[in-house]
Amino acid sequence: MAAAPLDHRLQLTLARYLIRAGKRGEARDQLDALARLGERFAAQDEVRKLRASL
Repeated sequence: MAAAPLDHRLQLTLARYLIRAGKRGEARDQLDALARLGERFAAQDEVRKLRASL
């Protein structure tokens, strides 16, 4: 993330890894940030799905 802070696909991948690792709060933080991007991030359906699973 430090190398490409504006690559939101990496942020989504990080959220998935955090969910698998049981770090739901950290994953929620990442997903909330992606949700705030709205239309600027095309994978909002995936963000909503992951947030609902938390």
